[in-house]
Amino acid sequence: MRVFLLTRSLTFLSNGYRFGLPPIAAVLLLGLVSLSASCQKAPLYEPMAKETHKPFAATSGPSKTIVITIPGITGTPLYDALSHRVWPPNLTSIFSDFRAGHCDLKGESLEKLTPGLPMADYYELLPQRLEREGYRVIRFGYDWRIGTEGAALALHQLIQKIENQPQTIGLSTKPNINIIAHSLGGLVSLRYLERFGPSKINHLVTLGTPYLGTPGAFKTLDKGDFADGITGYFLRPYFIELFRNHRSWYELLPTRDFFEVVAPSYITVSPQKTLKGFSETMDFIKTRPWANQLFVKELHSDWSMSQKLALLKKVDAYFIIGERQPTTGGILCDPGPPMDCEAQVDHGDGAVVLQSARMGGRLDEIHPGHSYYIDEHHGQLFNNPYIIDQIVHILRGNPMHLPPFSREPHKTPTRSLH
Repeated sequence: MRVFLLTRSLTFLSNGYRFGLPPIAAVLLLGLVSLSASCQKAPLYEPMAKETHKPFAATSGPSKTIVITIPGITGTPLYDALSHRVWPPNLTSIFSDFRAGHCDLKGESLEKLTPGLPMADYYELLPQRLEREGYRVIRFGYDWRIGTEGAALALHQLIQKIENQPQTIGLSTKPNINIIAHSLGGLVSLRYLERFGPSKINHLVTLGTPYLGTPGAFKTLDKGDFADGITGYFLRPYFIELFRNHRSWYELLPTRDFFEVVAPSYITVSPQKTLKGFSETMDFIKTRPWANQLFVKELHSDWSMSQKLALLKKVDAYFIIGERQPTTGGILCDPGPPMDCEAQVDHGDGAVVLQSARMGGRLDEIHPGHSYYIDEHHGQLFNNPYIIDQIVHILRGNPMHLPPFSREPHKTPTRSLH
């Protein structure tokens, strides 16, 4: 029997990435059908361009302006010691690939994995355009499992190499460095600013960054709700087990400031019980069977919104924010076993609630006119041609208002049960 990749129908909901897995795979995963020796390999993710097994790649050219692109969570392929790609998992080795991606209770990888280049389907159109404009582009792939601290250190090491050894990328003098970061990549950039300072960064552009967290991260951790369709349903237990010790997923949970700025609650455990505030919500999360107690504890002492704003104020930062897409803004849980959850629909980019991405409007206060709102889904922000044009103008020092951007977000609709 031959299995062909029919469609990119499996949607990874965290970042809106689409990965191909034929519907028949759901049956295969249940063990109801066996693959014969003639089975054709069908990867869960089929790249637009050939992947390169290395953490970053720089292009050559005359420009002294460097642009580092940073993907979001799950946006970088991971490879084992034999150069076998374990993320995204392959259909023919899906369960062993899942196991290879596990981390221990401290968030350290159980196997040594190496990041490759960011996934071409979601992160290649922008670099290609920038290269045509004469910029030197470094596609920064990182291990998205280990948290912003580890990723920021890897980014620092890369920038240090560029600064101290410019000849490695064909330059004789130190270049101007700019960062274009998507989703979690924006938090990685922010952590870099916190640990190593802003002095080496010219422009920072973040796209769809959940500065105050996103309720969708809880739904992914609690229900394994990472992929849609029947295949995603059967894979839920494996996603829960895979992500439970990945520090980055916890860093995407709504922060303490989320409850002050965005909404006073996002989890309702029964019609009579809505969890109010950060502490009550964290106490509930600690009781979940998947919860990593160390990572939950770290959230109590993590950086505040005022600290994030102070860091962003020190750099020439711009914010591209998707809106008018149905987005998980709250979770309605059934208290009976097993606890089922339904999403309450809010306003955002499909993954990040609008008010988290704009810090409740505080970004406009530190950088007036630097926020751009557009009707686009989270996973396509790096591919949108209007956004790409806008980024080019920002890098040229001309951050003009281009249609169809808006300087102000559209009116936020009332939550509705989805």
